[in-house]
Amino acid sequence: MREGTNTFSFGWSGKPEEKIPVRRDFDASRPKDKKFSIHASGRINVPHLRDQPIFIEPLLATSKPFCIGAHRIPAISALTKFNKKPAAEDAIFDLSDLSDSPLSFEFIIAPIDFAAGGHGLKFGFLERYSLSILRHAVPIAAQQGLENYFTTYAPTAGLFETLQMSEEWALIAYHQAAQNRSDLLLYEPNGEGVRLLVFSVPMRIAPHAVVECADPNLVVEIIDQTRDYRAQKVQLRFRVRNAKTHEVVKDSVEFRRIELDAEL
Repeated sequence: MREGTNTFSFGWSGKPEEKIPVRRDFDASRPKDKKFSIHASGRINVPHLRDQPIFIEPLLATSKPFCIGAHRIPAISALTKFNKKPAAEDAIFDLSDLSDSPLSFEFIIAPIDFAAGGHGLKFGFLERYSLSILRHAVPIAAQQGLENYFTTYAPTAGLFETLQMSEEWALIAYHQAAQNRSDLLLYEPNGEGVRLLVFSVPMRIAPHAVVECADPNLVVEIIDQTRDYRAQKVQLRFRVRNAKTHEVVKDSVEFRRIELDAEL
């Protein structure tokens, strides 16, 4: 965890013409924390390092380990102290037995039975794939002159040139695997009363939806699907409200009709 922002960074790669770090000044300050995002389809985005995504196997079809990135910190004391109470789902990586010296880690997407030696954490998902965070026994050597900087590394290429499964089918497959079902899925409302409906197949376009409750005193408010262009063909979000008070209903309700029309 790192608080604060940066106004510049240094970048380089393994290519002969790009081995010397080059400073890049930002137009606006950027958070110090760095993020990787992985879609169920196998698309990996590293927005602060790469303009274009790279592609690996769809997560549910992971058959081999792949390192999606690595991170080097100059010293444990350079991290921001975490003063909040850990959430129930948080994992703690105990580094208390280490000296205040450089450390580096790598992040690996792998099959569920992947076993790596050394000091690390492993998270399993849906009994199908895993994410491991492994500490290097010998830290990655820093570029000369950048020893006191935090450094993030990302692969220059994935396993494939393009997606091996469409994002729409991958999202549906992920939800179906999570719920152990193969048909249309309707989730209970979240804390804000938003209910998620996941289709059994992708639609041609974002469908016109009609959802009616069995109770005539309840009405359905469809949330704008176009806000998420990647998911608008495979899922629908909506709220149920009391027709008179307009209060959001967060309890389970019975539905009389769910109709999706995508027009052929």
